[in-house]
Amino acid sequence: MRKRRTSGVIACVILILVAFAGGFILGRNNPGFLRRTDPKLVQEEIEESLSAIGEFATYQYRYTNTASQENNLKIEGWDIPLTKKYFVIRYDGIIKAGIKVSDIKIVVNDRTIIVDLPYSTILSHEIDEHSLEVLDETRNIFNPIQIEDYNTFQIAQKSLCERTALKKGLLTLADDNARAVVRALIERLDITDGYKVQYE
Repeated sequence: MRKRRTSGVIACVILILVAFAGGFILGRNNPGFLRRTDPKLVQEEIEESLSAIGEFATYQYRYTNTASQENNLKIEGWDIPLTKKYFVIRYDGIIKAGIKVSDIKIVVNDRTIIVDLPYSTILSHEIDEHSLEVLDETRNIFNPIQIEDYNTFQIAQKSLCERTALKKGLLTLADDNARAVVRALIERLDITDGYKVQYE
């Protein structure tokens, strides 16, 4: 009786080991399993998924600004009388900040995915041409307002508005949103199951 029981136990253990080994072998032959356990494949799939985004804005700063510009014709640094011109303009603008996905660095080590995110930068700054409103301007026949005056004005005002946006934390907010967006995209990928994701 003891020999039969012992033989039965041994047989059960052998069956369990065989089943476990068979399941492990089948699992390793499964493409999904291989993809998740090969760090190189995991890294490539994450990079491919992110590359579809390209460049994306993670924060938009909208503003309305009113500013003026004036000058006189000059001779050797001296203002010429009766040649003063000025104008006052109100307009709307939008500054977009974000990251270039191509600058994201992905490193997969064992069961850890390290995501090195770049700092956000200003991606674009546009003034809504339809919002431009001239509130006041001179009609000086000696020094008329030219289209170049408005172009120079816009360039100078863009620089000022960008400095204001930066002081208000534009890039910090863009960084926070970029981290949240990238985190959501990566965690949505099945291939990252079982991995610890570390953001830097």
